[in-house]
Amino acid sequence: NVTFDNQAPLPIITGLIGDGEDPPTFTDFTDGQFVNDDNPIYLKIQWQESDGTDEPFDMQSFPVGDIGIDNATLGSLVSPTEENDYYYVPVTLSDNGVISAQIEAGVATDYAGNDNTAANAGATFTFNYDDIHPTLVITAYHGGNEANALTQGSFYNRDDDITFKFVWTEVNDVTSATFVKSLIDQSIGSIGFNLASAPAFVRTSNQPNPEYTFTIGNDLLTENEMVRVLIPSGSVGDEAGNSLQTDEVLSFFYDKSFTAPTITVI
Repeated sequence: NVTFDNQAPLPIITGLIGDGEDPPTFTDFTDGQFVNDDNPIYLKIQWQESDGTDEPFDMQSFPVGDIGIDNATLGSLVSPTEENDYYYVPVTLSDNGVISAQIEAGVATDYAGNDNTAANAGATFTFNYDDIHPTLVITAYHGGNEANALTQGSFYNRDDDITFKFVWTEVNDVTSATFVKSLIDQSIGSIGFNLASAPAFVRTSNQPNPEYTFTIGNDLLTENEMVRVLIPSGSVGDEAGNSLQTDEVLSFFYDKSFTAPTITVI
């Protein structure tokens, strides 16, 4: 029997995150996503006919050099097996930023002798690499004025609301979906205010330094308590999955009845 095939093979490029095992187990990721260096990264190449059906003949000539990539290098290309019906190739990432991969038209050939069309209908597959962990700076002030700063270990005895300000030093985003008030640690006892009744974090600035504020009404503060906001390490991360590496905390003592001592000289 002779099978006739005059359709040009079309490569589809996507991404894979490995688990570090041999053989690896993969999780797919798509164009535009963020990745870090916690696990190995691969390109996944699936060949189709130009009509969208699976390529029936496999590829006769498809070396790793047919794959172009910017801001990274490629390892050895692995051919399809019974477990994985696609090619994959490890990616060694270097600089943070956008990684772009492409297979140009006419560089590979299937067993019927048809040259390929360009990958992803001519579109470049891109993703964002980031291995930098975000850092967080917490400050606080009262009365809606940052000049009224409340520093670590200070005393506060006024009637104003309190605002905590969170500044992330991170190029990739720490999103409002992940940075929420429930992250404030309550594991070591009282935090000096009613967290459940306090409003949500408010995003006030976007990348490259996302900022949030958290305003606590004076009526929510607990008399004669240490007001403490602690964001634990590992509790939140950026879009690439890099987590906060250290606990970040700001605390001060709230006591409206506090009276400064009177000093007399005798």
